[in-house]
Amino acid sequence: MLFRSRESGLHVCASQPILAADGELLGTFAFYGASTRMPGGPELAVLREAALVAAIAIRHCRAQESLLVAEERFRALTDNAANIVCVTDIHGLVQYISPAIEPILGLKPEELLGHNVYQRVHPDDVAASRALFHGLREQVGSQAQVRHRAQHKDGGWRVLETIAKSQLDHHGRFTVVVADRKSVV
Repeated sequence: MLFRSRESGLHVCASQPILAADGELLGTFAFYGASTRMPGGPELAVLREAALVAAIAIRHCRAQESLLVAEERFRALTDNAANIVCVTDIHGLVQYISPAIEPILGLKPEELLGHNVYQRVHPDDVAASRALFHGLREQVGSQAQVRHRAQHKDGGWRVLETIAKSQLDHHGRFTVVVADRKSVV
C-alpha cells in the first residue's frame, strides 16, 4: 500500500488504532497526505476522534448482529415448539404468541396479538387465571401453574396446562411469559 501511495504522490501516513472501551483492537483508522511534513495537533485530534466514532459504529454493528442472532435463536425455538409460548404485558394483552397456537386452538398468532389473554379462557376458569396473573404481578420473578379451558376456533374447549413466569423486560416493563400445553384428558 505504501508503494502505491507514493506513486500517487502521497508521502505521509498517520494511523490511529480503533479500540473498544475494553481495549480490544477493532482495526485502524488512517489518513494519507501529499505533504512531507508530519501531521500536527489538529490533524491528530481529528484522527483520534474519527477512530473513536469508528469504534462506536463497529461496536453498534456488532451489538445489532448479536441481537439478530439472539432473535433468530428465539424464533427458532418458539416457532417450532409444540407448546404455545405467549408474552403478555401488565394488562394481560398478548404481545407475542407462537405458531403452536394454530394446531392447539385453531387460531393464527395475528388473531390474538393485542387481545386480552383471558378472552378465550372458559368463564368458569377466568377467576383462577386472573388470580394467577395477579400473583405474578405482586411478586415479579415468580412462577405459577394453572389448568384451564381455552376456546378453540371451532367453538369447542381444550384443556390447557399453563406455566407462567413474570419478569421485567430490558426497559423495566412488567411482562409475563406463558407456556401452554394441551392437556391429555
